[in-house]
Formats: sequence, structure tokens, C-alpha cells
Amino acid sequence: MIYRPNAQSDKEMITLKISDLINPLEGTFCLSEYGDTGKYLSISTGHRKGNKPENYEKLEICLAPKFTIAKNVKLSADYLQPIMGDWNEETAPIGIFWTLGACETSDGYDYLTNKPLNNISSKNLFENWSDLDTGKVGASPYTPDIFKHISGHAKKFMFICKPE
Repeated sequence: MIYRPNAQSDKEMITLKISDLINPLEGTFCLSEYGDTGKYLSISTGHRKGNKPENYEKLEICLAPKFTIAKNVKLSADYLQPIMGDWNEETAPIGIFWTLGACETSDGYDYLTNKPLNNISSKNLFENWSDLDTGKVGASPYTPDIFKHISGHAKKFMFICKPE
């Protein structure tokens, strides 16, 4: 993950490695060092496993490889069952999922599971969210005020997939 305080510049760019998370397949990045970003975003790996009170006013962004979802689709990822048939792991091994923390259930989410890694790596998280062509599940819970704050912060992050 790349963080740029100014989305238009590499100045002060910070790299956040998934491999540095305690559990790279189910970890959450600490965003407290990035201004008030942590007030509006929660970025993690894996899938959403329920409502977290600390994320009530945040956009939760999850990055997950298909194999981890498939492994848990009859358990904690059962709400993702409807999208599994259309998710081609060879084309898009990683999916990105967006949901508002205030959603009481896990079945209201936006997702992107049809873009190759080089495509999602060339855009920031907001551009990927705006470029959805896979679908949206449920009604959008984003008020204009929340969306304004969220979009500004999501533009500062890019998911870059590079083998180490």
C-alpha cells in the first residue's frame, strides 16, 4: 500500500507493507500517523467479519485474495457467496471491498473483483471505487458530507501489488 499526503506527488510518500502486518491475510493498517485519515478510513486485509463500533463513521476497505474468501465462504464470508461465481481468480486474484462501518450487516458492500492487479495498482483506492463495473450490493449509505471526507482520504492510498 502506498500513502501520498498529496495524491499528485511522490513527496513524503510512505509504503505500508502487507507483509508487515501481524497477520497479512487478516490484518488492519494503523492509519493514526496519517493526519485525520484514521477518522474516515479503515483499510484491512481479508473480509469483513461483522460490525466494528470503532469503524461506525468510517469507510472500511478490505483487500482480499479470492482463495481466502473461498476458504471462508461457508463460514464468516457467507455474504460473499453471490459474487463468487463471477470472480475469475486468474484475471483478478485480489478483490477490493468497500462498506460503511455503520452497516449493521455485511451484505451492503461495493466490490471490485474483475480487474487485473496491474489495473488496480495503477489507480488509487478512490479511483478504483469510482470505477466499479462489477456491481454494488445494497443501497449506498454515503451522505454527501461523509462521501466528501472519505473520497479525499481514499485518493491518498494506492494498493500496489509487487512480489517481494
